[in-house]
Amino acid sequence: MIVLSLMHTKEHLHVALIEAERCGASLDTMPALKNDINNVDTALDIMMQIKSLANF
Repeated sequence: MIVLSLMHTKEHLHVALIEAERCGASLDTMPALKNDINNVDTALDIMMQIKSLANF
């Protein structure tokens, strides 16, 4: 359930990035969005590792 929530959040962050890029912005000009995307990616990686260990 947590993984699905993180994936949903990641999807929303990427939509926000696409919209910002349409206005001429980029991840370099929006460090908070870049940080949020990196945090969600890291959390997803950790959750997938935990899931694989639980199935081991």
